[in-house]
Amino acid sequence: MKKFLIYSFSLIMVCLIGGTLYVQHRNAPLNHVHVTTSNTATVLIPGSNGSTYTFNGMIRRLNHKKLAHLALKVTIDANGLAHIRKVGNLVQNPLIQLTFVNNQDPQKQMQYLPAFMKELKSVYHIKHVNFVAHSMGGSVVLEYLENKQVQNNQYPKITRFVAIGTPFGYITPQNSLATAASNLPHDLKILNIAGNLNHTGTDTAVPLKSNEALQPVVTGHVASYRHVTIEGDRFKAQHSALHENPQVDKLVAEFLWH
Repeated sequence: MKKFLIYSFSLIMVCLIGGTLYVQHRNAPLNHVHVTTSNTATVLIPGSNGSTYTFNGMIRRLNHKKLAHLALKVTIDANGLAHIRKVGNLVQNPLIQLTFVNNQDPQKQMQYLPAFMKELKSVYHIKHVNFVAHSMGGSVVLEYLENKQVQNNQYPKITRFVAIGTPFGYITPQNSLATAASNLPHDLKILNIAGNLNHTGTDTAVPLKSNEALQPVVTGHVASYRHVTIEGDRFKAQHSALHENPQVDKLVAEFLWH
């Protein structure tokens, strides 16, 4: 019995130490990231069927490294009303975690997003915003960015946009998102991140070519555009693994706050 207890304890310790070393190794990309701080808020938007789970990990890792912190948790209900809970100060790289009750209806999300952004400006006095979006959340953001009606001083000025695993292949030359590209803020900077799982040309949900279709739409209309492909296995490059990948965290942090 005593030997069994010693063996069990030793096994538990090995697992704990191994797990700690694995986490430290996996999070290593953030170890040497240095950022500047500002009051520009970053709104994080999940994709279809997304929830707070989508960006919980990224928020936790950025906060742990003192690169940014969660300031507002927001749920937009089925009627478009934003339920906002303040959990931190809106200074020094604040993050705003946004989710929709209608999480399978991007059209509703596109409809409701402007009112929330206006509230950020009028109630919380947020003047500048970055967007980070996963999957179809990126399409919701693109629609917002091309909306001329939100490009006035009643809404925050959009500085940077990060799309992660977003499908853009549906945008044809005749599509409204293509024809309205000239409405994009000309000083906007875009980072578009795709996954290529084991060289298959897809992240299992979004083909690489679909993600890359954004470039011809925005080229010439924004200040800069950069595309990055994450190569690797299902723990690095799979569609839902992208927002759990510290390599993606590093890209996001350096793009937004470097």
